[in-house]
Amino acid sequence: MSKAEERALEKYPTHSVLIVPARRGGYYADSHLREGFIEGYHQAQKDLELTWEDVHAIAIIEDKLIHELCLDDQTLPQTQEFYTEVLKRFKLRKGK
Repeated sequence: MSKAEERALEKYPTHSVLIVPARRGGYYADSHLREGFIEGYHQAQKDLELTWEDVHAIAIIEDKLIHELCLDDQTLPQTQEFYTEVLKRFKLRKGK
């Protein structure tokens, strides 16, 4: 069973008898809701997946940050601090 299916079953257990009104009349049983949940889960995974362009952007940001710190004659910050800053700049670039 996939992670999406596990999460869908947690949200909409098979033993429940949840029936929800549909937009165009009729009703959806929990099995339809589980299917929609699974589809949404897979779409979210695709949307969050890094592309090679994202990795390239991260590498450029990392390089620029190292260069900035060296020009200021500073030592590089601790790993977590440094990569938190890289992530912050990447998110700004992506518009998040």
